[in-house]
Amino acid sequence: MSKLIVRIAVTVLLTAPPVPAVWNTSPELVHRPVSVSLVPPLSTNWLEAGSVRSNLSVNILGGRLGMLEGVELGGLFNSVRYRVTGAQAAFGASTCGGDVNGAQLAFGAAVAGGTVRGAQLAFGAAVAGEDLYGAQLAFGAAVAGRDVNGVQLSSGVNSCGRDLTGAQFGSVNICEGRNLAQVGFVNIAGTDRFAQLGFVNVADRVAGVQLGFVNIADESDWSFGFVSIAERGRFDVCLEASEAPLGALSLKAGTRRVYNVFTLGWAPGDSARLAAGLGIGLHFPADRWFFDVDATVQSVFTGPEWFGEGSSFGVLTRLRPTAGFRFARWLAVYAGPNLAAWRSDDEDGSRVPLYDLPLATGAEPYYRLWPGFTVGLQVSPDAARN
Repeated sequence: MSKLIVRIAVTVLLTAPPVPAVWNTSPELVHRPVSVSLVPPLSTNWLEAGSVRSNLSVNILGGRLGMLEGVELGGLFNSVRYRVTGAQAAFGASTCGGDVNGAQLAFGAAVAGGTVRGAQLAFGAAVAGEDLYGAQLAFGAAVAGRDVNGVQLSSGVNSCGRDLTGAQFGSVNICEGRNLAQVGFVNIAGTDRFAQLGFVNVADRVAGVQLGFVNIADESDWSFGFVSIAERGRFDVCLEASEAPLGALSLKAGTRRVYNVFTLGWAPGDSARLAAGLGIGLHFPADRWFFDVDATVQSVFTGPEWFGEGSSFGVLTRLRPTAGFRFARWLAVYAGPNLAAWRSDDEDGSRVPLYDLPLATGAEPYYRLWPGFTVGLQVSPDAARN
């Protein structure tokens, strides 16, 4: 994607289409310290503009140079054919067919066909055809065709064609190789080496941390979010029993070390209870043994008619450390003590667990704390198929 953006931007915005073989060559150019242009070819360099090297260039509407070693100011556009060493500033676009060593500033677009060592600042787009060593700041898009060693910051899209050694801050961040840090609404990387922080995080391989609402990876250890999906991760279906509710069906899905819990429980009786909730946990394997610790929050509805008149509502929070043993890759059992906390405006919680052994109680609103337990049978469908 980044390569396509680079090609389009360079082709459209450069006055003379760049030729990769001569982008960074040093041709014999005529040195004229000062160049003034209305619009090419109406300039002090006339038809020789593409073969002139200047230290100061002033363009009323737009201008073209072979090489800039100094400062160029333009109304609508600045166009340098080979290399910029210094600074370009224009209301419309500042473009260079080769490397930029310094700064490009533009309200519209700042474009370099080669490597940028310095900074590009633009309201529209900042584009480096090859590597970036420094910073790109743009309201629309910041794009580098190859490696980024520095920072890309935009309110729109940041794109890096290869590896990112630095950080991307934007609405959408894309790194086709290995990234160091991405912060945005959507983050996409080949390999996450340090961190992805966003609403949606996507990576082939996560060697660092993903923190977001939805995390997706082929392989990951540490992904924290409401939903974390890993191709080589965890997907377990569990049948559980506890002091409250008596039975539950739980789904544990996530990465190799971090998982999400989605649970639906039921307790029979005259005032039957329905409990639905979710949580997050950590998984620590040790050969056939494993240790899990998770925290869950459940909404508990009490009959005789759930959700109807005469029903009550409460919130049950549980901290659950459990130890388990695998009989096979697809089958395991686990058990452990719990710490349960109840809160409700409707009932005191004394009838929620099987037994009444409160550690603490209170009213207005009602709360109750008690010791509990969990035992479960765990089935891993993916492991069973393999």
